[in-house]
Amino acid sequence: EVSRSSNRGRFGAKITRVIEQSPAALAGLRIDDVVLSVDQAPVSSPEELEDLILKRVPGETVTLNVRRGDEELPIKCRLGRL
Repeated sequence: EVSRSSNRGRFGAKITRVIEQSPAALAGLRIDDVVLSVDQAPVSSPEELEDLILKRVPGETVTLNVRRGDEELPIKCRLGRL
């Protein structure tokens, strides 16, 4: 689950829940991470994150740019089925 986030003038989608053994968990996403982009496409809201992911094919690997605390990390995530 994600919620809207704004910090330091940058928007994104804040992770509020990670389901065990889900693609997000297997990729290493954590609660309170903020997704800033998907394959360099900016994410300004949870809805935009969902739209970007839904345009992809299950099994495809995407790179999420994630803010974790004061760090920005690239995280590769293999997409699953909804």
